[in-house]
Amino acid sequence: MGVLRLIGSLGLAIALSGGLCGCGADASGGSSRGGSRGGAASDPNDPFGNTSSDTASGFDNTGAAGSTGAASTVDRSGVGCASANVRASRVKPTVYFVVDGSGSMSENFGGPSRWEALRSALMDPDGLIPTLEGVVEFGMVIYDGPLDPLAAVGAGLDAIIPGLGAVIPTAGAMECPRLVTADAALNNFATIDSLYPQMPLGGSTPTHKALQWANDNLADEMAVQLDTELGPQYVILATDGAPNDFCDGGAGGDASPQVIEAANVGAAKGVKMFVISLASDASLQAHLDQVAQIGNTGQPPFTPSSKDDLVNVLTEIVGGAVGCDVALNGEIQAGQECSGFVEVNGVPLGCNDPNGWQLKNERTIELVGSACQDFQANVDAMLYADFPCGVFAPE
Repeated sequence: MGVLRLIGSLGLAIALSGGLCGCGADASGGSSRGGSRGGAASDPNDPFGNTSSDTASGFDNTGAAGSTGAASTVDRSGVGCASANVRASRVKPTVYFVVDGSGSMSENFGGPSRWEALRSALMDPDGLIPTLEGVVEFGMVIYDGPLDPLAAVGAGLDAIIPGLGAVIPTAGAMECPRLVTADAALNNFATIDSLYPQMPLGGSTPTHKALQWANDNLADEMAVQLDTELGPQYVILATDGAPNDFCDGGAGGDASPQVIEAANVGAAKGVKMFVISLASDASLQAHLDQVAQIGNTGQPPFTPSSKDDLVNVLTEIVGGAVGCDVALNGEIQAGQECSGFVEVNGVPLGCNDPNGWQLKNERTIELVGSACQDFQANVDAMLYADFPCGVFAPE
């Protein structure tokens, strides 16, 4: 089953907009935002179709439909004042894929190779990245390193990684680690696609080096909390081999402690890490169990056995990461949020209702239960929020 069928475009072109709050509007309405909110046009540069004025929701205070959206069934006259605009936008997570580029990624994975299955799940026209690039800031680091020089000399690579049939550069003969990187950004498919090779890089597995790079390119937890433009941050590690390190003439060996250290550094920054194991290896699984636990997602390593399984795993991970958080352009007074009004597509949602909405923090509304599911599934969903004077303080 393709990603697109499972989660659709999951928020592409979603219009999220808000109502009004505050006092001091021109009583005549018009340009001072005191009248009907039905006439604003969407910003063509905004992937969610947000508008820059309070006309976005398509409703007036009596519940009548404006030029966009469906009519509300609730009389909201007197709920809020016509002055300050409440704007809302979906919180956009950052997701870095850390992809093992070692030679063993060429091995069979229920038909295609492990490499081909992963690349297809991510990059096909209905794959994860083109489907969600408008609502997720995707980045990537693909990694490998040199092989054991003693094992490779005179033996041919088939003795080390069956099926490749050629000797690749060994320790001291290539950069280590060898990283192919794409910084995280919205609408990043074209950039990632141009950098993502059709075949694995072909060497060893210095996983810790790639995680270190990802850590260096992710914001600190405090910066995420202070910057409303930054959403939650995730790393998705996909690997099929035990980590090793032949860099700088090293003897290789087990680099699991270095991976654990790098995972802890990411966790200290508030980054959550999911782990995907692409090989059936008991010793690798035990190591990845530790890494996943440090990753603080509550999920053990995923162990897909085919491309379809892999697609489902990636869909589950990233679909959950997108979530149903809606950021506001101001602060709601905690404890007073239920005096406000929130609806999606003209349907009122209950405050602190298990299938409605709740205040996640002073600047974020979270849809929950069936409201969240409907919001994710409907590509044309519009959210409207309205709060009384003094409850919402816009920027």
